[in-house]
Amino acid sequence: MAEDAPPETPARRARFAPGNGIAGVLSTVVLVVLALAVLAYGALRWLDSDNGRAFLVKQLPRIETEIGFGVRADRIDGSIFGVATIHGLELTDTKGVFARVPSLDVDWRPLDLATKTFTAKRLTTPEFQ
Repeated sequence: MAEDAPPETPARRARFAPGNGIAGVLSTVVLVVLALAVLAYGALRWLDSDNGRAFLVKQLPRIETEIGFGVRADRIDGSIFGVATIHGLELTDTKGVFARVPSLDVDWRPLDLATKTFTAKRLTTPEFQ
């Protein structure tokens, strides 16, 4: 009777089991994209914090242009992604400082920088030197 039993077949693996071919690759891709999105969100949130704005103020003098134009600032208050106040703004060229703005209120659209365009809804200052 043992001879009449059908031969044993190996257990079929589930078609979309984790770690199985395409499902494993797609799971990895989704997790990597999700991790990058969380990292980008965290970086943007950090840039809009006190420490992030201080970091940006330190980076401003390091920006070099072909014509020697430079920008320095003491601090930034508010949101760098919308309405902000820049304190102690200095504009420089190859001859030195040519403009000092003690306080500049800016309402701008930062996403326009992707097209190399600066768009400000409002730029106001109580005094300009």
